[in-house]
Amino acid sequence: NTPYRELFASRDNENSGRQLYEKADGRWNLPILRDRLDRVLSRNEEMTSCEIELDVDPIGRRLLSLHARRIPGDGERSELILLDIDDVTERRAVDENRATETRHKDEFLAMLAHELRSPLSPIAHAVHLLQQGEAAPTSKLYEMIERQTKRLTRLVDDLLDVARINR
Repeated sequence: NTPYRELFASRDNENSGRQLYEKADGRWNLPILRDRLDRVLSRNEEMTSCEIELDVDPIGRRLLSLHARRIPGDGERSELILLDIDDVTERRAVDENRATETRHKDEFLAMLAHELRSPLSPIAHAVHLLQQGEAAPTSKLYEMIERQTKRLTRLVDDLLDVARINR
């Protein structure tokens, strides 16, 4: 059909009466595809989401998702297959990009949690000492609490800046 001819830059006379495996200089002659289409004809199984990579002139390597089912033949051919070919190259690239972004975000959050824990430990320890009365309230403890609190505030401010930029 026309979309096939446009995608694969083929002419009508290259396709008429030929098996799919013979088209496009044999690029479709793949064992997995032959097996799956054989099952469509012999067992009347539907083929869903069979993904293959194929070199498509002149646009290059493409990821194609194929779906097929057997349909009633006509007078000349007893066995026919309706084949749907979707070019999913861009969609897969977008999905992979999202997965990478999610992984980077998770790594950032893990690093941030670690960075936030660093100033919290001395603060928690100082508060514990002050509550237990084991240490006389000294300016040293208060200075440390103040210093670590400022550090926490900077980290939280940085986190809010990142959130604003992402929005």
